[in-house]
Amino acid sequence: MTIRILFLLFTALLASCGGGGSSSSTISPALTGAGQWAEEEGALFEEVTSTCTLTDGNEYRMFLMGRSEFQVAVSTDGRSFPQTQSTGMIRGSALSATASIKNPAVIKRADTTYLMIYEGEDNSGVKRFFRATSTDGVAFTPVAGPLESGSVMVPNNEENKFISVPDLLQANGQLHLYYVGNGNGIHHAVSADEGITWTRSGPITIAGLGTDDRFVDPDVIILSDGRIRLFFAYSLRDEPFGRRGIRTAFSTDGETFTLENDTPISTEGTENKLDPDVVERIDQPGYYRVYFGYSADGTNSFDLHTALSPE
Repeated sequence: MTIRILFLLFTALLASCGGGGSSSSTISPALTGAGQWAEEEGALFEEVTSTCTLTDGNEYRMFLMGRSEFQVAVSTDGRSFPQTQSTGMIRGSALSATASIKNPAVIKRADTTYLMIYEGEDNSGVKRFFRATSTDGVAFTPVAGPLESGSVMVPNNEENKFISVPDLLQANGQLHLYYVGNGNGIHHAVSADEGITWTRSGPITIAGLGTDDRFVDPDVIILSDGRIRLFFAYSLRDEPFGRRGIRTAFSTDGETFTLENDTPISTEGTENKLDPDVVERIDQPGYYRVYFGYSADGTNSFDLHTALSPE
C-alpha cells in the first residue's frame, strides 16, 4: 500500500496535535477555507511557543514547555487555561544524556493512553527525538528507545545532522511524523510500532515555493476529502524564521504538497510568527483555532497568541 492510498483511505484519526477531535471514528471536517484568520487579542502565555494541543472529550489539553519542564494545561473553551501542571518531564533529567528538552508532540491512542515524541539536545548540541508515555495525559514517563542515548530518531546526513519540532499524526495503525530537518525544511517518517522505530520518507516538497524559501515548524490536519493540510512558518533565506507568517499547503500523498495562495497568519514589519498548533474547535466542528508563537521585534522571545479560522 502506498502512502498516497493510506492518506486517502484514513478510517481512524486519533487525537493528536493538529489532528482534529478526540478518539472518534470520523475524519475532521474540511476547513471552511484558508483565507485570512482572525487573530484574537492578547497573549495566551508569555515566553511560550511550540505547543501541542489536542481535544480530549469536552476539553482542550495543551502541552507546553515551561521554564524547566514540560507542562500540561486544560481548558473548556480553548482560550482560558487557568493553570498548568507538571508532566514530570524535567529539563536535564528526562533521559540521562539529555541536557535540554523541548517541542513535545502528543497523541491520545485508541487504548486511551498518551504517547509523546519530543526533542532532546545533549551538551554537545546534538538533537535527537525521544519517547514518553502516560496513562492520564498528565504524568509522563520517558521510555528508552533503541538508538543513541535512548532516542528513537537521530539526525542523518540528509538532515545535515539536525532534526527538530516534531508533529505526530496517527491513522490506520501507523504513526506519521513531520519534523524540521536540515534546519531549513520539513521531513516525513512513518512508524508501525508506536514510535519505537521510524522509516524515513525524506524531505517533503511544496510546489509554489521558491528554492530559497524556508519552511519549518510543521502542523498537519486531515480534511474530510482525505487531503492533508500543512501549516508551516514561512520566510525567505537569510530572514528569521516566520518573518513572512504562517502559510498552508495541501497534499494527497503526505509528501508532495502544493502551496495555497492565502497567508492565514500574516506579518508586518519586524514581526515573526511561527510554531503553528492547529486544533478543531469543540463548540464549532469544522472550524479551527491556531496557537502560534509571536514576536513583535524578531527577537528570540516569543509569546503564545491565537487566531480563528474564517466563518
